[in-house]
Amino acid sequence: MNARMSRAIAVIGGTGPAGTGLALRWARAGETVIIGSRDAARAQQTAETISERAGANAQVSGMENSAACAATDLLVLTVPFEGQAALLKQLKPAIRPGSIVIDATVPLAASVGGRASRTIGVWQGSAAQQAAELVPKGFRRMCSTATATKTWIAT
Repeated sequence: MNARMSRAIAVIGGTGPAGTGLALRWARAGETVIIGSRDAARAQQTAETISERAGANAQVSGMENSAACAATDLLVLTVPFEGQAALLKQLKPAIRPGSIVIDATVPLAASVGGRASRTIGVWQGSAAQQAAELVPKGFRRMCSTATATKTWIAT
C-alpha cells in the first residue's frame, strides 16, 4: 500500500544531517517536503540537492523556518538541543493551531572538542516535553521521532 499524506511535511532545521536525511527519505516516498532554515537561500539550495537525489517526481521546496511553519500543520523539528528553546520561542507565532509537532531533538553533551557522548538531563523530563511547553496551546501532538515511528508503523 502506498498511501501518501495529504499535507506537506515541514522539516525545521532541515539543512542539517538529520533533517536532510529525513527529508530525502520522505521525498523518495512521494511526500511533499518543505525544508526550513534560518537562511531561506540555504533552505532552497538544500531542497534542490534533495530533489536531485530523490528523483524527477520529488516535491521539495525550501524557505525560512517561520514561512515553513506557516505553510503546513505537520512540523518535524531537527535542530540541536542547545538551539531548540530559542527557535521554538521565535517560531511560536508562526505555528498553526492544531499542528502536529514531532521533535527529533536529543539533549546531548560533548566533552571539550569531542563528539556528543552523553545525554543531558532536561528539567521537563525530555526534549519533547520541553518543546511542548514552548509551542502554542492547541497543538495536536508532541512526540519524539521514536514515538512517531512506532505510531506510524502501527497504523
